[in-house]
Amino acid sequence: GLLSAALFGLSPPLCKRLLGEVRPLVLSGCLYLSAGIALSAYLSARSALRLAERESPLRREDAPLMFGITFFGGVLGPFLMLLGLGRLSGFVGSLLLNLEAPLTMALAVLVFHEHLSRMEWLAAALILAGAGVLRADSGTGASSGIGMLCIAGACLCWAIDNNLTQRLSLRDPFRVARWKTVGAGSTSLFAGLVLGGSMPQGASGVLLFGMGALSYGLSLVLDNYALRSIGAAREAALF
Repeated sequence: GLLSAALFGLSPPLCKRLLGEVRPLVLSGCLYLSAGIALSAYLSARSALRLAERESPLRREDAPLMFGITFFGGVLGPFLMLLGLGRLSGFVGSLLLNLEAPLTMALAVLVFHEHLSRMEWLAAALILAGAGVLRADSGTGASSGIGMLCIAGACLCWAIDNNLTQRLSLRDPFRVARWKTVGAGSTSLFAGLVLGGSMPQGASGVLLFGMGALSYGLSLVLDNYALRSIGAAREAALF
């Protein structure tokens, strides 16, 4: 869980630097599709080497959960995050992303009946308090306010995603992450290009692929293992 968080935490400041040349939907699509390509390559290599399959495969009845995971976690959440980062500093945006934890914990307890200790509730309260005193740059203008709402909306989407993914935690984490990233990346990239965006070129494209493979691909797989081991609420507290 901690390693997953560390890998994902690399992405917001780097994404902030790329938003000037790549539109949010295209950027989100490239990140997720890069992760999907990397995970597909790994699964193909695993199959070619005939390594033992020890994980449960995805089933047809898992399709509604996968759709929810892909839409909230892979399409809407990243899009809102990138819109928010476009109106805030990378530092402020990164701090606000901590709202994902208390929102995930609240859904896990109230909807999915997980249990939290008093200390874990205290951790969630401190995160909310930190977001409450945070000021966007040097003021709280309209752009900053919209940016903060976008980041909060992204965190709510990922809270839904975390709890839905926990329902699939006994499935192969690599396959769950692969289908999520391929579906989300294809959808976002297609929409972004149709709306007039363009693909990143040169060094930006290489940076996006590496960041997608690590901060979205590998991070998602590790996060899925954490959800399996400790549940959505405690995983969120660590993340």
